[in-house]
Amino acid sequence: MLHNNSSKMPEMLSTKQLARMLNMSHRSLENMRQRGEGPRFIKVGRMVRYLLKDVMEWIPDLSLRH
Repeated sequence: MLHNNSSKMPEMLSTKQLARMLNMSHRSLENMRQRGEGPRFIKVGRMVRYLLKDVMEWIPDLSLRH
């Protein structure tokens, strides 16, 4: 049995949700994922999900690459 907010699941985003958040196409994210360049992701069956904490850790890394 789950109790209060202490057992709250981490927020997860689909590829399309993350693409909207980053103002980019979901295809670009898919390509980045295939090249190992995007944020960490998890797969649940065929579904790809991004943990919000992983995305927030990955964003600052983008500026270091330029």
